[in-house]
Order: sequence, then structure tokens, then C-alpha cells
Amino acid sequence: MLQYLGATFFWQCCLATDLLIVLGYGIPGKVRRTYAGGPTLCTIEPQPAAPPLEVELPIEKEQKRGLKEEGILSQSSLRESPKLESERNMLDKSIEWFRVILKRNPGTPLPQVFLPQGYAFVPYQEGDEQAWGEIEVSAGTFQTVEEAVAYFRQTFLPYLDEVKRRTFFIQKEDGEKVANFTAWWGYTGNRRYPFMRWVSVKSNYQGLGLGKAIIAEGVRRMVEIEGDSAMYIPTMTWSHKAIRLYRWAGFELEFSEPAPGGYTNQTAQALPLIKHLI
Repeated sequence: MLQYLGATFFWQCCLATDLLIVLGYGIPGKVRRTYAGGPTLCTIEPQPAAPPLEVELPIEKEQKRGLKEEGILSQSSLRESPKLESERNMLDKSIEWFRVILKRNPGTPLPQVFLPQGYAFVPYQEGDEQAWGEIEVSAGTFQTVEEAVAYFRQTFLPYLDEVKRRTFFIQKEDGEKVANFTAWWGYTGNRRYPFMRWVSVKSNYQGLGLGKAIIAEGVRRMVEIEGDSAMYIPTMTWSHKAIRLYRWAGFELEFSEPAPGGYTNQTAQALPLIKHLI
């Protein structure tokens, strides 16, 4: 009986598809159906073997997802140019990649930092995605401005009214935008999580205190928009330099929530690799 059911299922598979791999033998073939006024007959014509499947482990899938979310993994290529690699001084790729989640609890004191003279906070205006892309490429999170701009338009511009109140820049007196911040959100089921999603400073302007200033202002604006609620940052082991700034601003490593906002939490796995760096 079992042999009969197995044979019936096998031939139903033949009728349902034009491609077949014979389980147990690994023989790829193409199904040819023969109609002769009676039962449909199926024969298998051997085909050249397909290349072996590359199976991604869960950590590899999460890493690829995380890098695409951060813009570090190009949509067009998985490789980075040697020049770009040398410019990405905020990313330490000598460490194994893991997702790191940080959380700010309600009631945490707001950090207080003032901008250096000659700089000002300015809100996003339509068309500023070009400046956003230039900042991100300089900071090393995208390979090209075109990719960064395309990401911004696809991810944020469908919510233009929210972008206008959640994205802002640090701008020089000559009008050049040199840093950006976006306060966004993510969902796990029906629960909404406020996220500090993008914080970047142009490489030539790092070390001037602009990172601390924009993070402090960003946290203040998040509290203004979301209320004094729990807030999160999804980041990675490669960004341990930024993690130090986030902790200075009142965020701490989050271990208990498995996937806040849909981001797989690998902080426990990451901690042994970065605890001496943060």
C-alpha cells in the first residue's frame, strides 16, 4: 500500500511540474508527458547536472539581511572595491559579524551636547536624499551615492510626512550637510518599536564632536515624537566604535528580547567579541 501511494505521489509530481529531481538518486531530468488517448505517461530525460545549492546557515542569512539593511552589502555586488574598503574606517571587519541590539529605557537622562560653532541642525527637505546619500557613502555604509539615494527613496519617501519630522542633518555655514540622523520604527507582531535607524557623519568631519551632538539631539527629538518610552538601536559588531557613543547617550546592550522590531537579537553572541572595545 505504501509503495502504491509513493508511486502515485511521484507521478502526480511529474504531472505538476516540468522539472524533476529524482530523490534518492540526485538525477536531474526533464519530464516529458505522452498523451495517447489513455493514461498520461511520464518519462524523464536526463539533463546536465545543476550546480550544487549553497545552503546559508541562519547566521549567514541574518548577516546578509543586516548588511543589506545597513547598506553595506551592495544590491548589485557582494564585493567591495579595495579603495572603498580602506575608506570605511568606522567598520571593523576583523571581528565576526553579529547583530547587536541596544535599548534606552524610559527615564534615562537625556545627553547634553552642543554643536561646535559654524554648524547647525536643519530638517530634511524634499531633495535632501542626495545629501543623505553623499554622507552615507563617505561614512562607508553604501558603495555609491546612487545606491544610497535609491535605498532612501524606497525605504523612507513613501512616508514623506514622517521623514520631514524624523530625519535631520548637521549643516555647515556654507550649506554642506555633513551628518544625518533618522528616528524610525519597526514592528514585532502588533508592537511598534521606536528605532534610532541611521546616524552617520562624513569621514572628513569625524572626531569633531558631531557624532555626539547629533545623537544627543536625535534622542531628544525621539522623546519629543515618541514620548519617554523604550527606544532601540539595531547595529552590529563591526560598528563597536559607534556602540560606545550609543552607550554614552544612555543606550545599553539588550539581551532579553529575541527580535525587537523584527531584528534578530544576537547581542549575547556578540558580547564576548566586543566587550573589551565598548
